[in-house]
Amino acid sequence: MKGVQAMLIACVTALCACASTSNVRSMSETQHTAYVPSEEEQWAIEQADKFHAELTEQGLLYRDEQVTSCLARIEGNLLSNSEQLQDAISLFILKSPTPNALALPNGRIYLNAGLFTPLETEIQLAAIAAHEIAHVIQRHSTQAIISQKNKLVGSHILDFATGGFGLVYLGTYASIMSFSREQELEADEEALILLEKSGYQKAALLQAFQALNRYSEFRHNKQSLYSSHPSFVSRMKRLEKEARTANATTLAVTTREDEFNYIKAKMMESSLRMRLRNKEFNQALTIVEEADNHFPDSAKKDFFRGEVYYGFYKHPEISAKEYYWIQTGKYKADEETEERFFSERENNLSAAIKSYKLSIQADQAYAKALRRLGEIAEIQGRDQQAVYYFNTYLKQLPDAKDVLYVKRALKRLGQQSGDSQ
Repeated sequence: MKGVQAMLIACVTALCACASTSNVRSMSETQHTAYVPSEEEQWAIEQADKFHAELTEQGLLYRDEQVTSCLARIEGNLLSNSEQLQDAISLFILKSPTPNALALPNGRIYLNAGLFTPLETEIQLAAIAAHEIAHVIQRHSTQAIISQKNKLVGSHILDFATGGFGLVYLGTYASIMSFSREQELEADEEALILLEKSGYQKAALLQAFQALNRYSEFRHNKQSLYSSHPSFVSRMKRLEKEARTANATTLAVTTREDEFNYIKAKMMESSLRMRLRNKEFNQALTIVEEADNHFPDSAKKDFFRGEVYYGFYKHPEISAKEYYWIQTGKYKADEETEERFFSERENNLSAAIKSYKLSIQADQAYAKALRRLGEIAEIQGRDQQAVYYFNTYLKQLPDAKDVLYVKRALKRLGQQSGDSQ
């Protein structure tokens, strides 16, 4: 298979010479002309359309009444002064835990679910959307895809050869959308104009970047819209100056902070589940620690905290590697960090047990915590307690997807389901 993949990629690469982006003009330059996109631009748009179709087919876009309402409101505010932009641009929320956004040549903009953890208000979300809209207006995304045509086509064929669309393909798109210092500055300036014209305070963009920058674990993400980009410090200084010199204005747009907060809680939980599934326990812990004001269900919050510490216990090497990357940007943990995570395993297991028990105290019907306590009791050789927890779990969730797993555990412990002790 590897030989076939290599041959396919080599063939496509030979056919696709690096394209020139010098003829790609911004929307500002072409909006009052009979502009006809070049073949390369049309190809870039076609690729973006295929990408969107695959995201939709895989269920990676949120379709929710509140989400749709919030995005429609932000779109309406930001694009109210241009019918051309209203027809050309659409906002979506993508099921990805990274605090990032992606704008494609077809005008579709994806705001990752992970943005909602650091962002504090709808206005800050609108500012990030404005920045991505600016990339579309300047056609930076079109230029990026054309200039990386070989890489993109090669990735698509590789993905096709391995069975279709996957998150690797999404990662390829994100890596292609790496803009230059000049392009980022252009997008910032265009975003400030959009915000001012639509009735938002220009300071919203600075506030959004400041909110993002509070999270050290996000700074080493090379695909982030702000993180390790070499121009970020200078961009922040420019935005601070702009905020100081801008005329004080009252908010002239309609916002729904109650709706934003509802979506924020939903996206935080979604991102948290994805982080846990990916064994990114340190980054999951960041979300849990932010959850106090957004998860009214304390049983759920305590359960997820237990999941984090249980993850630290079960996967100390992976956790050490992630923690070291967060702190340094390096992918291999040093011996001191690894030793610390291994030495703290039992403490982390105790913290997990405490959190799971708090979850049950807050809501006795929180069955997921019962199953975890059963697993831990079995690990520790406390068989009677394990049987009790597993049977109680089955009583609470008789139709759970993992019923067979729990029944097998009870069989290992010499018990039939229902014989609680």
